[in-house]
Amino acid sequence: MKKISSLILLIILQNSLLAQVREPVQAGSITFERKIQAHKLVQEMAEKGGMPQENADKYKAANPAFNTSYFKLEFNQHGALYKPAEKAGMPSDPNEWFKMVGYDNEVLTQKEQGSAILKKSVFGNSFLVLDSLHKIRWKITLEMREIAGFQCRRANALVLDSVYVVAYFAPDIMSESGPESYSGLPGIILGLALPYEHVTWFATSVSITPPDEKEWKQMAAKQAINKTEYLSKISAMVASWRDAGGLVIRKASL
Repeated sequence: MKKISSLILLIILQNSLLAQVREPVQAGSITFERKIQAHKLVQEMAEKGGMPQENADKYKAANPAFNTSYFKLEFNQHGALYKPAEKAGMPSDPNEWFKMVGYDNEVLTQKEQGSAILKKSVFGNSFLVLDSLHKIRWKITLEMREIAGFQCRRANALVLDSVYVVAYFAPDIMSESGPESYSGLPGIILGLALPYEHVTWFATSVSITPPDEKEWKQMAAKQAINKTEYLSKISAMVASWRDAGGLVIRKASL
């Protein structure tokens, strides 16, 4: 009887261990929830002289502190496409400047070419930008966190020399991609935070259905400008904005 009980216990333990071993995911799609601290961005614009403080106060009194939207990241061994789950359109409130600068970005990552194509909108002007994949110097830590059912490890980095980035990547999903242009970790990024830019992305669900690359090919076939041309155009748009112009350029660059 004891032998039978021991055997049953052993089988249960083995099944439990096998259940914990996840088959590596090589293709699929991820839904992200993005949260922007709208009040802080509006206040920052007021402090930079881009809007009257009275306007910022009225906006904060009438609107939620956080702006929430959803994005989809399709991925496979060739690259990834990050895009809005739904198009937001132009904001009805002119004080929501953060919705007018890179709010609905689309990013096509082309792994084999080592490049990315970015579709950005800045104050109603649409830009298609060809850029090289960012070589981010990540520092991987021991901190772990579960996101959308996957165990993720934390990594930290600086981009644009001073923008602090926190990422949580899932080694079980074999893609180096992530939200926007953030990539280069040994597993897909399921959680991303830019604390001083007041924005986060966290995965809410993961699908293992391989993506259809038709939309990828359509985006790759379009004529794009380089990043230098893009930033030159943005700088010209906000040339008279002084400190507020720098804030717009930084957000348009991320």
